[in-house]
Amino acid sequence: MNILIVEDSDTVRRELKKLLEKHGHKAFEAENGADGISFLENTKDEIELIISDLEMPIMDGMELIQKCREIPKYEDTPCLIYTSNIRPDIRNKLKNHGIQAILPKPLKENHMMKIVSSVRKKS
Repeated sequence: MNILIVEDSDTVRRELKKLLEKHGHKAFEAENGADGISFLENTKDEIELIISDLEMPIMDGMELIQKCREIPKYEDTPCLIYTSNIRPDIRNKLKNHGIQAILPKPLKENHMMKIVSSVRKKS
């Protein structure tokens, strides 16, 4: 699966990429939501899943997902949010914006890979 990782921390981005590639996925990187949108608009690769941090400078994860939904090619692409902020009000807001799941920080490999392998683009 081709996966876009949108995360402002270089260390976390590299860790996620390494983990996803270890499990046979191809991972692309963007350091904030604006870079993520730019990547999506310009890539020739089909992105099948977006994993984004929630809190980032320039454009946060929630705004990124909203803008993805406005691009016809990505309106149904599954999106996961990777965050330490899992308050119930934030969780509800994310679900209302079409987030399939929230991956809690710190990263737990088995949990994350189970969620990643369970999401598929709607037909």
